[in-house]
Amino acid sequence: LVAVADLVEPVREWFRCVPSCTQITADYHELLANPAVEVVYVAVPHNLHEKIYLDVLAAGKDLFAEKPFGIDLGSAKRIAAACASSGRFVRCSSEFPFLPGAQRIRDFCAGGGFLFAMCSGTDTFDIALSAQKTDICESMFDGDAADPEAQSKLDYTQTFAFTGFTLDMNPMSHQFSNIDVTSTRQVERERDFFTLFDFSAKWDVVPSMLTQNHEKVIKGFMGLTTAFDEKRLKPGVTIMGEMKSAGEARYIHGEYGKGQWTFYGGHDPEDYQHVVGDPPTDLKLHPSSPGYRLILNNVLFPAAKKKKQKT
Repeated sequence: LVAVADLVEPVREWFRCVPSCTQITADYHELLANPAVEVVYVAVPHNLHEKIYLDVLAAGKDLFAEKPFGIDLGSAKRIAAACASSGRFVRCSSEFPFLPGAQRIRDFCAGGGFLFAMCSGTDTFDIALSAQKTDICESMFDGDAADPEAQSKLDYTQTFAFTGFTLDMNPMSHQFSNIDVTSTRQVERERDFFTLFDFSAKWDVVPSMLTQNHEKVIKGFMGLTTAFDEKRLKPGVTIMGEMKSAGEARYIHGEYGKGQWTFYGGHDPEDYQHVVGDPPTDLKLHPSSPGYRLILNNVLFPAAKKKKQKT
């Protein structure tokens, strides 16, 4: 971290304790003019995304963006065109620090909808739901300090999949809690696999559909959230894929209200450790990918219809 731009003075003051941060300003244009800045992370209100994203790309910087990419379709198309013409690396993050968004997805599921999430879209979703009675964001994210008693105020009854977890409150950390085992797992790449469970198509209809695959042993892959500590799973959560020897769940499912959800750990089934600057995966090279088959199962699942039985 070499530079920060923020309109809020207390936020700028906080970053003065970061030794590597040599530029602190209220004008982001000054940050963009800094030749030491290579990648810019933009965390601003949604209506400002297009303007600042375009300015970042015009300045020749790589961009770490947040969802929604644009405030509407036209905005998203203009940003996408600028990305293509600039030749810069652009990533759009998928975390759920925005509580109302998580609540609306929860309500959608409760009403009969289906949620499929991967990587850090899984654990951060539950963290956001559990933290609705407290503030878990430091000042650089929302303008005020996090609640020092936030951990004790988490409400695990609001979550879909996880319980009893401990937050990682360090704003510089890439880990959000001890739900994820990325930083603690002792699994070599050559031995990183998880096994799908066998379910009865008669008694476990949905898990049976979601685990359809030509392989039962799937090669592992990492992400901001790689796998879930099985000790953090709520009773009633269905484990559909796991590395039992490591106590890791990789692919889980459950019900919420009238709806259902599926969480899948990891980022890209055909890129073991995808990092900033890596080219996108060419799916044409992996037409029979077992890992991507699980994603496809979840895409197709909502369209499945129960065949009417003759009486």
